[in-house]
Amino acid sequence: MKTQKNKGGRPRARETRRKQFRVSMAIDIIDKQRLDHRIKKSGLRKADYLRQAIFEGVIREALTPEDAHIIRQMYKLGQLLALLFTQGHLNKDVNARAEFARAIAAINEINEYYLTKISRK
Repeated sequence: MKTQKNKGGRPRARETRRKQFRVSMAIDIIDKQRLDHRIKKSGLRKADYLRQAIFEGVIREALTPEDAHIIRQMYKLGQLLALLFTQGHLNKDVNARAEFARAIAAINEINEYYLTKISRK
């Protein structure tokens, strides 16, 4: 009986555990650098990081027109509040009070939007 010489190395994976398929995609240099930075920061191998990102990652839905409107309103609100804080004359200045009233109206609009969105679900 002839014995086979042990060549060493890792034994082949079982058929059910073997990775058979490859997925590829094209990215630009900036995305490649961002990906490499995130992989290095995670301490994982590239394949493990990508598997986790694909199967356990959070996929954000595209913005609806209503969501885009709310984002614009929030931006305007931030500008109004920044103006109020930099002026600091809310009690004396009529313009500051008007800006504050506009900020409150924007906050109320956002609240109404989210209340109606939650009640629709």
